Amino acid sequence: MSKNFQAGIKDANNFGYMTRKELSATSLFATKLGMEMSELTSFADGFDTFEGAAEKVGKLSAAFGIQLDTMDLVMEDNPAKKLDMVREALEKSGQSIENILGDRRQAKYLADTLNLPIEQLEKLRSISTDEFGFSDAFDAAAESQEELTEMDALKTISDQMRELNTALNPMQNSAKTFFGSFIQGFTTAAEKGGIFKELTVAFKEPLDKFFA
Repeated sequence: MSKNFQAGIKDANNFGYMTRKELSATSLFATKLGMEMSELTSFADGFDTFEGAAEKVGKLSAAFGIQLDTMDLVMEDNPAKKLDMVREALEKSGQSIENILGDRRQAKYLADTLNLPIEQLEKLRSISTDEFGFSDAFDAAAESQEELTEMDALKTISDQMRELNTALNPMQNSAKTFFGSFIQGFTTAAEKGGIFKELTVAFKEPLDKFFA
């Protein structure tokens, strides 16, 4: 899960809006289904516009008789939830990925429509939505969530600032730069607390949102 979580953090375009809890759940979901985050977003991209989603829903309906709400798919931002919608629709239609994979042409058609490799469909067929879905991943993430305290968050910032200072001043010469002095002062004050109380408050809201 750590690999997928780190990939999600780096992919701000697709996952930057998520809270830490939702990102943890999404990365757990992908890991459980044997997927990488890039595969999850590759699938979801096809349902991000009304035109694209309508085309794919039409193909799935004609080929497999499934019922999907195009607008619901477009409006859902989380790629894991989008995939669950398709998985559930397939199961409700009486189809199963297991049966579809038994027909070479159908398997290729489904893979092409969902923009997922057949190898990935083979991983999906072993787990039904009743066994594991995004809601299960979210519950698991909520149970294991460790809430960071205000000082924990500040320490994280100060550690990152210290690393940045080291990277920017590899020679560590005797003449300190203004920026280096600023960072040193910030990290020391952040670790001692008190002086940067107002700055802490300013950071608190976005940090709370991310780590919620």
